[in-house]
Amino acid sequence: MKCQKLFFWTLLSFFVLTFMPMVCLADEYREIQASKILNQIEKGEDVNLTNCRIIGEFNLNEIKLENVPTPKYNELKYNESLKSGYCYSEGFLEPKNIKVIKSNIIIHNSIFENNLDFSNCLFTKSFSFVNVNCSSAANFRTTTFGDSAVFGECNFDSFADFSFTTFGDYANFMGSTFGDYAYFSFATFGNSANFMKSIFGNSAYFSSSTFGSSANFSLATFGDSASFQHSIFGDSANFMKSTFGDYTDFTYSTFGDSAAFVFATFGDYANFRYSTFGDSASFSYSAFDDSAFFEEVSFSNTSYFQWANFDDAVDFSGTLFNEVTLNGTDFKEMRVSWNSLENSLVFDGPTYVKLIQNFRSLEQFEDADAAYYQYRKCCQAEKSWTPFSKEGSKWCDILMWFTCGYGVKPFRSFHLGGLIVLLFSFIYLGFPIASWRNRKNAESAQKSIIKTLLSLIPKIDWPNPGISRLSDNNDSNQKVTFWDSFYFSMVTFTTVGYGDWYPKDNFRKWVMFEGFLGWVTLGLFLVTLTNVMMRP
Repeated sequence: MKCQKLFFWTLLSFFVLTFMPMVCLADEYREIQASKILNQIEKGEDVNLTNCRIIGEFNLNEIKLENVPTPKYNELKYNESLKSGYCYSEGFLEPKNIKVIKSNIIIHNSIFENNLDFSNCLFTKSFSFVNVNCSSAANFRTTTFGDSAVFGECNFDSFADFSFTTFGDYANFMGSTFGDYAYFSFATFGNSANFMKSIFGNSAYFSSSTFGSSANFSLATFGDSASFQHSIFGDSANFMKSTFGDYTDFTYSTFGDSAAFVFATFGDYANFRYSTFGDSASFSYSAFDDSAFFEEVSFSNTSYFQWANFDDAVDFSGTLFNEVTLNGTDFKEMRVSWNSLENSLVFDGPTYVKLIQNFRSLEQFEDADAAYYQYRKCCQAEKSWTPFSKEGSKWCDILMWFTCGYGVKPFRSFHLGGLIVLLFSFIYLGFPIASWRNRKNAESAQKSIIKTLLSLIPKIDWPNPGISRLSDNNDSNQKVTFWDSFYFSMVTFTTVGYGDWYPKDNFRKWVMFEGFLGWVTLGLFLVTLTNVMMRP
């Protein structure tokens, strides 16, 4: 008896487990004709469907609805598209009257088996597609949505066309999947556009789109091509942890207060040429698999590239930085001028060294020297005044800065040498004595104003010079002019020593000192000049 009961319950469990999914599947998707739903919309009735399989072509343009003139902004967008050469395989929908949908459209967990055409319509009430699968083409071109449009976790198997579409305050495409093509060109989004975790197929077109306060593409995945050229983003553009395919284009785009590409991954080609960024632009920890182009880009405030990885070349030619952080950035080649970075680069030792090596490899030697000079100045600021500290003495750095510009400014040594020669010229003249000119002679000479003024200027004499002419060694009253002293200082500094002048006993120590300074200064000048002129 117990065996019979056990066999019965086992058999019953088997039938339940076998046939229950089939019953649930049959109950999950009930078939409904598209014509029935269109009839409801035509009558102005609300549509609220769940777990349906919609059969037949769904075309709102085939039913009779109230028509209103095309909004002026749609006409403006259409004219802009013509000027920009925008092309679509099936042509344009020229501005005309649009159909007004007064029904609430709510369709969840359902499947459209055939083409879906909601183009050229105005939805005045709520519109919600959640977990809807569009097996064929989905056309929402030149459509206008009211306050909100929800397409959460939808699946567009073929292509989805939202070009020239206007969204209200909230557009939600979170978690949606797009097939081969997704068209959002010339679309206008309200306050919030949410594409978080969305997956785009081969091509995603957002060219010339306008986004409101927030555009969220975080964790989104783009296929082969993602086009955002000429797009305008509002306060926030979030592409954190997004993955881009082979081709990414943001040329001529405008970003608002914040543009975040943190941890984003770019494929073979990432193009941000001629774009404008607002207060904050962050590419921290992003990865560029191949070339990245930031030519003629304007970063209005702070830009972050720390720990970004550029596998190939990155081009910042003509880019304007206000403040840029490159700490830990890894790049193979960076095309940028030092003028763009000089007053904006946040200090980081390894980054400076890498930039210097980069400039030298690109034969931008002047930029390399300028970067090295600023690097040494920044290092000098962090060093201690202690003479024998581990990080090096600031005194030594100051001396190198003053004498030769850390080895990259040879004419600083040249100017220093001239200053030394001039200083010692005055030393060899001895101590000066001031005396008044003969005023009586000045007044008797035609009483000119100039001579009267000259009589008021004291006369400077050097009665005890420190040098003597060899030919006049017996003349204790010989005169030594400034040019004589300058000549002697020059030949002493250059260690030429012609022998026509000689120092007096108490000035020999100054001669030795100047000769030593001349030897050191000329050596620094020649070494620095060789370093600058003889490039590897």
